[in-house]
Amino acid sequence: MPAIINSGVSYITSRQAASQPVAVAEFVLANISGLDHTQPVNLAEVMPAAEDIVWQGAVTRAGYINPNAVVYSLMLGSNVGDFDFNWIGLRSATGELIAVNYVPVIEKRKTFGTTQGNNITRNFMIEFSDAPD
Repeated sequence: MPAIINSGVSYITSRQAASQPVAVAEFVLANISGLDHTQPVNLAEVMPAAEDIVWQGAVTRAGYINPNAVVYSLMLGSNVGDFDFNWIGLRSATGELIAVNYVPVIEKRKTFGTTQGNNITRNFMIEFSDAPD
């Protein structure tokens, strides 16, 4: 289950205290050997080792669900790949890791020649007080 981790709580709290918006800007995908997706997210989670990160890039879309929830979306077309991932992270515009989700291994394949790649969409909802502000 996705979770706002300790560094995310600190980031959100400090932004709200300074009357500044929470700026989630980036998805990070990693393939971490031995990660058990059935276990709860480690709230002390840190960025994976550089060699485990398989893709990172901008949030494709964001939308407010209600005053305390926002969803961030990632859309990757068949022009992106090839990699597998089992860890999804959200980072702020200033690089803080905000939230993490462990998932079963997902294959992302790129179209190559006559072999059709796949498109994937991932949505990541986080909840915190006054999310739209």
